[in-house]
Amino acid sequence: MRHVMVNSSNFSTFSAAEAPQVIAHLKTLYHLAVSEREAERQQVAVYLNDTAVQTLSALHIHFARLCTTSDGQLRRELDLALPLLADLITGLTQLARALRPLELDSFGLHEALQMAVESGSQAGLAVRYEGHSVPNLPSVVATALYRLALAAVLSRHSDSQSSEGRLQLHATPDGVCLIMQNNGAASGPTPEIWGQIIHFEQLNGRITPHFNPGIGTTITAVWPWPDAASQNPPGCNPVPNEPG
Repeated sequence: MRHVMVNSSNFSTFSAAEAPQVIAHLKTLYHLAVSEREAERQQVAVYLNDTAVQTLSALHIHFARLCTTSDGQLRRELDLALPLLADLITGLTQLARALRPLELDSFGLHEALQMAVESGSQAGLAVRYEGHSVPNLPSVVATALYRLALAAVLSRHSDSQSSEGRLQLHATPDGVCLIMQNNGAASGPTPEIWGQIIHFEQLNGRITPHFNPGIGTTITAVWPWPDAASQNPPGCNPVPNEPG
């Protein structure tokens, strides 16, 4: 079998018959890159949560106890240092959550989405979430759906034309469905959304995107249970494309 080498100089050498194979190869490479990046994010987040933040918190407690010293100069130095240390702990905790939320590994997708929606609301984005826990959902699939939700809804507060979002998570005997909506006026998917769509499809997921300029965006993601994959594809009816 011939190896496919892809670079900017040899795209023109592919025939029309070879194009689908090249596209499939590129999607596989992208999927592997996303998987490796997610593993690295998880590793760094675990270190920050379990080592860095815990160590700094212990130091904060230790230094706080020294504030009872009779040395006035030392107390003044500690009064200046402790807030800085507390800010560092907060910053590292937020960084770890941005890399990978603890709820995703400890509890699951439902709880992680709930926490993300609460954080989004604090940032000024009105997001409604409806869902429930999905037992036995593989971690890699839960992560892919979480990243899709971030790209499609929970991160769209940076788009001044997107003020409302909606997430719906539910499971059926055939599969798991996540519906993502926002009322932004985007004319198409962002590169981040396209990347997450490619990654999810490589996990045997199905994506139905609808981008309606001036109305909003609806993305329906369905992942079939392995024992249902050979049967009829799981159904998931998109809700109206008006998340208000």
